[in-house]
Amino acid sequence: MVSTPIESILNEHRSFAPPDEFVANAVINSQAEYERLYAQAQANSETF
Repeated sequence: MVSTPIESILNEHRSFAPPDEFVANAVINSQAEYERLYAQAQANSETF
């Protein structure tokens, strides 16, 4: 039996902001905060 690989043609580039109530209760409540923490983890993963 010969199988052919599955080819994905989906290219999704949209993003959707979460509801304000969700953001207010989130530990990481902005993209900027996420990027700051990500950079911190990349710079020193042992202490992060």
